[in-house]
Amino acid sequence: MRPWNILLLAAGILFGCQQKPVSVGSEKEIVVCADSLEFQLLRPALQAAFERELPTPAPERIFEMKWAPVAELRRHVHKPRLVMLGCLTAENAAARQVAATLDATQRQQVLQGESYLFKSDDPWRRQQRLLILAAPTREELQQRLTANAAELFESFELPLRALIEQQLYSVREQQELARRWEREYGWSLRVPHDYFIFKELPAERFVMLRRTSPERWLFVAWRAANAAEPPTLAEVIAWRDEIGEKYYEGDRVATHGLTAAPAEFAGRPALEVRGLWENEAKVAGGPFHCWAIYDAARRTVFLVDVAVFAPGMDKVPHLRRLEIIAQTFHTAAAAPAAP
Repeated sequence: MRPWNILLLAAGILFGCQQKPVSVGSEKEIVVCADSLEFQLLRPALQAAFERELPTPAPERIFEMKWAPVAELRRHVHKPRLVMLGCLTAENAAARQVAATLDATQRQQVLQGESYLFKSDDPWRRQQRLLILAAPTREELQQRLTANAAELFESFELPLRALIEQQLYSVREQQELARRWEREYGWSLRVPHDYFIFKELPAERFVMLRRTSPERWLFVAWRAANAAEPPTLAEVIAWRDEIGEKYYEGDRVATHGLTAAPAEFAGRPALEVRGLWENEAKVAGGPFHCWAIYDAARRTVFLVDVAVFAPGMDKVPHLRRLEIIAQTFHTAAAAPAAP
């Protein structure tokens, strides 16, 4: 057994006898332990799965891969997101390491084409996830990576979001504020301790939360529904531009880089829109993400919107946290929203 394998085994035994330390590392980094040639050949498929881009004035990757040779795995076992990748019929150290990590049943599943992905939580540290990606050949592994890109992305994104949500609400959640909104407006969401009400205008059906350093905000707007379905993209843009003119000193939706798709939000049909906001007078802009939701019981449409202004900073972590807060939005079981 190689010395570094002995080290990892010893670490596993030691941590099994006491509480493991928490993983440490960038929220964006994914360490991929693989043969160098296989990594280069599979890199486009891996990038399509993991390195999605967030539309920002300067596009940012949600995750970023870092390659590591098998011999250096021990230098990365403290990090939160790890991938071990190997083709079981290859003759290289990565293939041998993957084969040694899987048990006999798992190896048989790979060779028969039944499985390609194995997940391990907290193998060396708490708050850590290891993905083992394996196939008999490089061609088969590439096909698997391409066909299952969404599953691979979510294998890291979903546990990260669950951890962040736990952290956001671990201290002094503003529960009374959430209860008041539910009583008065018929909707609510969970508010972390470090966000404050910047605008609350019941007569105009508009509530805005804000946090500074950097600037980020979330608003909820609502109005009577014109149709028994979510608003169209054109209607969402017009509504958001109206709000930007009224409450944001002229912010508007940039016409380039918009994406829109039907979605379900708070258990109701919605239109999900991502894009950029801009303010020509202030020479400012940034990413936004919103959901236009149709509530049939109330004959009401809601616009739940999050946005960030953080020039020169990585915007992905801030937008991710805003999205987590927004996705706690719900409407009350009774009592219609304010007319």
